Amino acid sequence: MPEIVAKLDSQMWPFAALLVGSCFLQVILFVRNVLSFNKKTKLLSQEEIKSAVKVGAVATLGPAVSCIVVAIATVAVMGTAVTYMRCAVIGADSYELVLVNMGAEALGVTAGGDDFSEIAFGVCLFAMTFGTMPYLINLLLTIKPLDKVVTRNILKSSESENGKEKAAKKTFLPLFGLSAAVGLFTYNSISSSFSGIPYFLSVLTGMAVTWFISKFFGNGKKINLSDWSLGIALILGMIVGTAASKFIILIPTIL
Repeated sequence: MPEIVAKLDSQMWPFAALLVGSCFLQVILFVRNVLSFNKKTKLLSQEEIKSAVKVGAVATLGPAVSCIVVAIATVAVMGTAVTYMRCAVIGADSYELVLVNMGAEALGVTAGGDDFSEIAFGVCLFAMTFGTMPYLINLLLTIKPLDKVVTRNILKSSESENGKEKAAKKTFLPLFGLSAAVGLFTYNSISSSFSGIPYFLSVLTGMAVTWFISKFFGNGKKINLSDWSLGIALILGMIVGTAASKFIILIPTIL
């Protein structure tokens, strides 16, 4: 962790605690209202509620592992408080490090490097915050209109028209978010690949692992590891990259 980040870390903890605490309060209120509603309507039995809790708990394990891996890497750059605030509440684990690196590159410094200053820390924090702000804006302004559009246009089931089957219609809307994510990851992958052989091997390993999991252990397979793919790809990519960098350092001594 850079010295300047360690210095600012203690100052960020009150803000992190306030944000995470407010979210815990929202969860408690939400659960209380749901249980109160169910008590009045008898919509679900106690067995069904317990089953839903178990399914939800298991379903979060995969994404949680990916988030933990990203958190470990983010702590080294932005400190524990910012990492806790981002990864525990509103941050998207797959974007956090990407946005940190973009913020640092905008100032011409290295994230977590010796030239990482207070200004760079602030810029990276703003990049992380503004990078996920559209989620909140969508909830406030566009979620209902988008829901109507998506419901009407995404994939209409085949319907009969004048005795003929009408093909399902597709719209660009569902692909919009995916296209943006693919473009962002492609840009950062190519940029990192040209930073050196270890970086290139890390990116290549992550791509290969992700493809392998989606191909043989994706949705619909007997063993589904799709929720774990990001964490597995990150871990193996870091292992390969670290091993490659150590090997490159040892080459002169071997020769």
